[in-house]
This record gives sequence, structure tokens and C-alpha cells, in this order.
Amino acid sequence: MAFFDLDETLTDEDTDFLWAAWRSRSSLRGWVERAWLAKLYRDYRKGGMDLDEYMRYQRFRARSLPVDEFREMSRAFFSDTGRSHIYRESQELVAALKKQGCRTVMLTAQHDVIAGPFAEALGMDMMIANRFVEAGGRYTDPVLPYCIGEGKVVLGRQYAQNAGVPLERCAFFGDSIYDAPFMGLVGHPIAANPDLLLTERAGRNNWPIVRFGEGRR
Repeated sequence: MAFFDLDETLTDEDTDFLWAAWRSRSSLRGWVERAWLAKLYRDYRKGGMDLDEYMRYQRFRARSLPVDEFREMSRAFFSDTGRSHIYRESQELVAALKKQGCRTVMLTAQHDVIAGPFAEALGMDMMIANRFVEAGGRYTDPVLPYCIGEGKVVLGRQYAQNAGVPLERCAFFGDSIYDAPFMGLVGHPIAANPDLLLTERAGRNNWPIVRFGEGRR
């Protein structure tokens, strides 16, 4: 089984930023999202992002729209912008692993509605992402645990266990220090396009590092 992070692992840009930029073309709310993300991203790069604040951002983004409209917009975003930011190499890698009989799983901090079209386009067998409770056609509170950091450990381990696959027979491709907790548990951790903090951790732990090229699809 191979787990994959989404942002800057399978894609060449952060999908939160791509979404906010796309939204800002037609909505002032998109500009608010971009300003909020700039602060979050600075903390993220330092390894000190407040996960509760990140989920408040996700709730702000999702609660402004009815569930059905948010889903429709996410498909339009992927068609207009998201699809072109999938690495050609990541698409080929997922296809090659599936051909060899390896189950592929997207394990991402992105909202499941936004991540869904990416997982579908890549042919992922499963997607595990941040989710929110739906009530009265709107999103309310996030479902715990958050799918980031230690939350990926809980959710990834649970999925592998239910599938009957020991973690030592799993791989995880991640790009940030927030992926390191789960990477430390699988048998085949791979730092894909890693940031500085994960590059340093990978070097200390002798984890393989792969960097995808400039090609986009």
C-alpha cells in the first residue's frame, strides 16, 4: 500500500493557495482567504502552524457556501486550475504502482471536497482527508482527528489495519515535516519534493528523497 500527501507532493503548488487565487477572481472572500493563508503558510514553513487555526480557515472557506454549491465549485476549480498542477511524474508513479498491484491512498490535510477531484483524476483507490459535519445543507464542525500531523498517523494506521496491510509493507510519500510522524512508522518512507525541515529529517533517518521535474499535466 502506498500513501501520498497531496500538496506539493502530487502537485507542484499548494492547493489551498491555488483555490484562494481562483476564488479571488470572482469573490472578495477569496482575498480574505489569501491573506489568512499567507500567515498560516509562514508558520507552516517553520514547522509551527497552529492546526486549530488551519481548521478554522477551512471552516471559514466551506461554511460560506451550501454543500452542493461547494462541491460544484470544487469540480470547476479542478477543471480550470487544479488539473494543470498535477506533476506528470506523480501521475505516472501512481499508475505504475497500481499496475503492480499496490493499493494507492491519498492522505491529505486538504478538505475532502477539494481533494476529491485530484484523487479521482489520479486513480487513487482511496482518499483520506479533512472532513466536516454536514447539517441542513451546510458544513459545521470538523471531524476529529484532523488529517494532519499526528492525525495522519491515526487515520493512516487505521486504514492499513482495516485493509490487513502491516505498516512495514506500506510506503508514504510526503513533502513536509508534518508528514514525518507517519513516515517514521511505515516501512518505506519517501520524502517527495521535501521542504527544508523534512529534507533535514530525511537525511538524518536515511529516507530516500525524490524530486519531480518541471513537467506539468
